[in-house]
Amino acid sequence: LGELEAVINRTNVEKEKIDKERENLDTINLNIEKLTTITEDAESKIDLLNSKISLVGEVEKRLSSLSLLAEDVNVKIQNLKQEEKVIGKAGDQIAELKFLLSEVERKTEDLL
Repeated sequence: LGELEAVINRTNVEKEKIDKERENLDTINLNIEKLTTITEDAESKIDLLNSKISLVGEVEKRLSSLSLLAEDVNVKIQNLKQEEKVIGKAGDQIAELKFLLSEVERKTEDLL
């Protein structure tokens, strides 16, 4: 009878251990679910950050292109200013030539 009680006690102790292990497993499973949720959230945020980083890269490329375009426009403006000066000078020379031609014509008429 004493042996039977000892076996029953050991069985009860083992059952309690199994129950505690089951509770531990439940806690572990719950923690795993929480970690999975946290990991999924982190992955989602990483994807969002990657898309924003990609967008920043595109914006940088566009800014670089705009900067090059601005430089081209500045060069063209400088060239146009030079051409304006040349045209202005040519206009002055044409006016001077017209004046000289009119003087030559007047003097030629005076001689005739």
